[in-house]
Amino acid sequence: MLKRILIVLVLCVAAVLVFQRLRGGTRVAYVNGIEPYRAIPGKEYILQRACYVYVYPKSESPHAAVYPLLGVNAPALVASNPLLPERVSADEIAKTRTEIRLLDVIPIGTAFKVLSVRREAAADNDAPAISYEVAFLDDWNSRPYQRVDIRGILLPPRDAQTPPLIDPAIAVERFKY
Repeated sequence: MLKRILIVLVLCVAAVLVFQRLRGGTRVAYVNGIEPYRAIPGKEYILQRACYVYVYPKSESPHAAVYPLLGVNAPALVASNPLLPERVSADEIAKTRTEIRLLDVIPIGTAFKVLSVRREAAADNDAPAISYEVAFLDDWNSRPYQRVDIRGILLPPRDAQTPPLIDPAIAVERFKY
């Protein structure tokens, strides 16, 4: 009897794994307490340029995220999203776009705090992506979103053991005295 239960259990686990792979699901793991990410949560940054908060409207998009994204279109920068308008303006939010939906403009000088570090691995992609969840420190309770994913302003990591850095042309660390 025990042998049958183990076989059924193994088959169920295998079925779930196959279903996840076929569905193209993404596995998300919070890695806050793991080196080299342990020192990142709690750090605060200040935006050096205005940015957009945006989402990809199609949930099946390869760029879909749990939280809205923060980004900018500045072709001279490494961390630039060409789908965003180059000129950061609240007037752009009302315009209809098919690839992305703009939610908000975050002005220069806005401070934010890293809340957590996530590792995401798509079922069809062996290379996991690291992203940071942040909250703005101004009046974040008045925003319709409480957290923002900043993968759009992260530089590519130097290697698999190094956490990605925030592009210093977009935001710099805030030091408290």
